[in-house]
Amino acid sequence: MAHRHSNPTHLIQRTLSAHKGARRLWLEGKRLADIGFSDGVRYERTVSSDAIVLRLTPQGDRRVSHKAGRPVVDTLTRNLGDVSRIQVAFYPGQVYVSVHPTDLAIRDRLRRLNRKEQHVVDHDKPQQWHPGHQPWHRLAPEGRDAQPGWYG
Repeated sequence: MAHRHSNPTHLIQRTLSAHKGARRLWLEGKRLADIGFSDGVRYERTVSSDAIVLRLTPQGDRRVSHKAGRPVVDTLTRNLGDVSRIQVAFYPGQVYVSVHPTDLAIRDRLRRLNRKEQHVVDHDKPQQWHPGHQPWHRLAPEGRDAQPGWYG
């Protein structure tokens, strides 16, 4: 099995489009044939949060199909999240599909910003009691209803 950081036989970037409500990856032709994915060969699909790996194996639950004599692999990519670009690396006996490096960097940056934003204090609302932010009922004279807008 090839290591995903070794030099792939082929490396491509693809923009995904929706088909029947899901983002799908369609691979066909010479790149697949070069790494052993030919018509009728079995493979398995494993998924993680940032990658889909297609690996040739006689026990695979999927088969390479064909179109006009060319091998075809068609797979959903929803496990990668809502991405529009991916990178596909072809190694002997396996295909490694991952989020495009630029989109991955953007997604990671947004996650970090969202985490930081959760810790930012909203300075327009008092977070705890202190003399400059007293509750309205403490400002109203006795016998009056404290309401925002009443300033005494």
